[in-house]
Amino acid sequence: MSANLSPPETWAWERIREGQVADFNEHLGETLDPKQPESWGDDRKIGSRFLRTLFFEKPYCDEIPPEGVRIAGAYLPDGQVLPFARVPRQVWLVRCRSEALIDFGGSTISGWLLLKESFLGKPQSLSLNVAQIEGLVDLDSLLAEGEVDLAGAKIGDLLTAIGSIFAQTVKVNNVHAIATSYAIRATSRMPSGS
Repeated sequence: MSANLSPPETWAWERIREGQVADFNEHLGETLDPKQPESWGDDRKIGSRFLRTLFFEKPYCDEIPPEGVRIAGAYLPDGQVLPFARVPRQVWLVRCRSEALIDFGGSTISGWLLLKESFLGKPQSLSLNVAQIEGLVDLDSLLAEGEVDLAGAKIGDLLTAIGSIFAQTVKVNNVHAIATSYAIRATSRMPSGS
């Protein structure tokens, strides 16, 4: 069943299929800080098409439990690309490190989207452009080094970004949410030698 998945993806899929959080920190016995690049390696690596595979390829899509896809402590060097998709369950990428774009632009997510306590690289970190998330969007304690695009997103519950750091542009025009909760610190990093 897991012929197309790497060993870390296979392990994550087995946990997800059981309705559990695929927590690499617990599994590997070491909690890594997503903001620090050291020690993030292949033993935590999830490929950029992993979510697409789970949600849209058989047999995986037929076996995702009601709890959805919940992942913690994973290394996403190539991001995750799932634009303009209908995602029938919640998605968690908590305490993860991504070096590239997490793209849910134009997607509809039936449930929560959690990216809290994660690191997202640059030049683009996150796209929820015109996405529809039926539940909570939790960006608490997120460090986004690149652009974050929430423009036109429709959020059916709370949008929260308490303690988050956005180092570049955050597009928030026409965001619709039941409520927002944030205490955001925006930073500007000057290139070395400036």
